[in-house]
Amino acid sequence: MHNLFKNILIPVDFSINTEIAVKKGIELMEEGGVIHLLHVAPLHFPVIGMNSFFNSQAPVSYNRYSPEARLAQWTHSITASFPGLAVKSHVVRGGSVQTEIARLAKMVGAEFIIIGKHNYHKWFNFLNTVFPNQLARNTGSAVLTVKTGSLHNRIRSIVVPVNNTGKNVPAYKLDLVIQLARKYRARVYLVMLYYDAPEGTPNLYTGVINAFRMLRGSLNNPIEYKVVSGPTLSKASMEFAYKVNADLILLDAAASLFPHVRVQATDRLRADSKLEVLSVTNSRYSH
Repeated sequence: MHNLFKNILIPVDFSINTEIAVKKGIELMEEGGVIHLLHVAPLHFPVIGMNSFFNSQAPVSYNRYSPEARLAQWTHSITASFPGLAVKSHVVRGGSVQTEIARLAKMVGAEFIIIGKHNYHKWFNFLNTVFPNQLARNTGSAVLTVKTGSLHNRIRSIVVPVNNTGKNVPAYKLDLVIQLARKYRARVYLVMLYYDAPEGTPNLYTGVINAFRMLRGSLNNPIEYKVVSGPTLSKASMEFAYKVNADLILLDAAASLFPHVRVQATDRLRADSKLEVLSVTNSRYSH
């Protein structure tokens, strides 16, 4: 089984978002792994109401408020608190935040990307332009979105939607579930959408039954499977996650919460939500 937590990329905006994402990255990181910190800086510093903080005459290397200097402080703080943890920092000036995250993820081979995100910032919305589902599809990496409510929360339960297609759950997704469940000793809920199939239809619950057997053979954790109803599997699974007070939900990066509407699950979470959303593709190596 490939270790999926040894190469983690975290976009940085120097806010509580970064603190949450870094905390989660340290929790997940395996020995010998690397955390990559990325900040995408504007070509010019913002000056409205901030003139006293920046000296435009000073070279970047001597400006203690520069992104490079601030990122170096974050890196030092992390490595000082966790000796032996490898941290690499990256600063890019200009360009799309989404594009630069995807570019670096591919360049360093990041298996995991962690986005610390509020709902909607009005000012300096560094991570408002990041779309986790699209990022997962473009990179093949698993993209974890966390909000302020998860800062001091430990993952105790994981919700895993399973399509009623009769096909098995992709091995990559099961690997993720197994590794996460082992790390946190979490309960796993396999969730399938109710399907009123006519008599004689092949068993469309084969996928969830096989996933249950696979997980049962690899984990000692509590594992349950549930049948839910709703317009889409993603939306029904989200509602189930709220109902059982779950801590993490895996969602297909190609899925939408509502039919014919491109609504991402992370857009529906409250800013203080403890529920973490992991956007995944069928295969880490399919993109």
